[in-house]
Amino acid sequence: MEFRTRQLIYVFGELIKTVGERTSFNTSFTIISNFLTVDKINLSSVLKLSRNFFHLTSLIDLWAFDLYSRKYRFYLEYYIHDNNVSYNLHIRTRLMDRESTISVIPTFKSSDWLEREIWDMYGIPFEDNTDLRRILTDYGFEGHPLRKDFPLSGYVEVRFDSEVRRIVIEPVKFTQTFRNFEFTSPWSHTKTI
Repeated sequence: MEFRTRQLIYVFGELIKTVGERTSFNTSFTIISNFLTVDKINLSSVLKLSRNFFHLTSLIDLWAFDLYSRKYRFYLEYYIHDNNVSYNLHIRTRLMDRESTISVIPTFKSSDWLEREIWDMYGIPFEDNTDLRRILTDYGFEGHPLRKDFPLSGYVEVRFDSEVRRIVIEPVKFTQTFRNFEFTSPWSHTKTI
């Protein structure tokens, strides 16, 4: 294990111990290589410490993934970087369905667009973010398309109607009716000669 990772383990351990002593927060965390998993309560303080003490000043990316069948359905992962020594750290937190997390815009200004994108695609709200607007889907769009429970066909269909010469938005219609499939082979009923 490299020196910087051992240093991270020690400092984050001390931070979370002191936060846990002063408050009633859940203080579990795990660090493996350059991946740190923290509870959402400690996320803001860990990101501030990473920026101020370890000089991880660039938030490169923020992404989410949906594990539909688990208790903690959503995982948020912050990818931060130190430009001076080229050191990366992934900080991950877990969220239940319909649970919000704190916005990190005061710590990393670049997180504004990324938080809006995650809200638009997954529906994860960020507290204290005053600009949660749709950016990748249309303003009239219903739902969040990257959630596992979003229907594959969507709710509405957008198409150009040549009769009225404009774009029409209408509910999705399936023109194929239910068919009864027979799974027996047509050759299984033939008589052998």
